[in-house]
Amino acid sequence: EDHDDGDAKSTTVGNKRKLNKVDGKKAKQMQRRLVRERKRRIEAERGCVEKTKALIAKTKTLIASTKELIEVANNDIESTELLLNDEPNDAELQQDLTDLREELKQLEQQLASERAELPQLKRDLKRAQRDLRRTQSDSPNNTSSAGP
Repeated sequence: EDHDDGDAKSTTVGNKRKLNKVDGKKAKQMQRRLVRERKRRIEAERGCVEKTKALIAKTKTLIASTKELIEVANNDIESTELLLNDEPNDAELQQDLTDLREELKQLEQQLASERAELPQLKRDLKRAQRDLRRTQSDSPNNTSSAGP
């Protein structure tokens, strides 16, 4: 029976060594996986920053073109009003003027909504940049111990 106890002890020590070896491999695999996930997250956050910058640029372009359309509509209204002064009973001109004023109202509403989007996009950009900086500053060593 004493002999069996010795075997059991040596087997336990051998198993512990094997487990330590396996744990070391798993730890390395886990570390590589964490590094890959971190790189993927950084790329995703970079993409988010770039997309938000592009959205801001597009919104600014939309605002500029809407301003131009408003200017054109105002000029058209002015011209139509001048024509109406010459021919006050022209029903077609009066309808054109009404249509132009309605178009102008729609353009002004569109401009207001485009302008309203801009501050939120800028906040989104700042948040995305902050998230990216935070992710980049996390070292791979800290990633394994960092919480969610």
